[in-house]
Amino acid sequence: MKIILDNSQVICYTLLMIEKIQNKEYEPHFPYSTDRRELYRQVVRSLEYKFKKDLLAEFDVEDNPKADRCFEIAWDMSHADGYRAVYNTFEEIVDLIK
Repeated sequence: MKIILDNSQVICYTLLMIEKIQNKEYEPHFPYSTDRRELYRQVVRSLEYKFKKDLLAEFDVEDNPKADRCFEIAWDMSHADGYRAVYNTFEEIVDLIK
């Protein structure tokens, strides 16, 4: 759990998460191919889990019982547009569970 001392620290956390998205840290580092389909899927699932974990931690809701549902809603609404879109959607709705 993080302790927020002032508003500048909140901005710092947000920039860190956005930098991870921009640096493609949540995307596989090898191309999809049919012969490595299962490995690719495992890597994608692992990266999606890491993204979710980081996102919940950034907004300090990892212990909130409604956090998983909030993430699912954000994911369903915007994952087709990428991780940044999921981040933005989650940011818009997370206050509903705080």
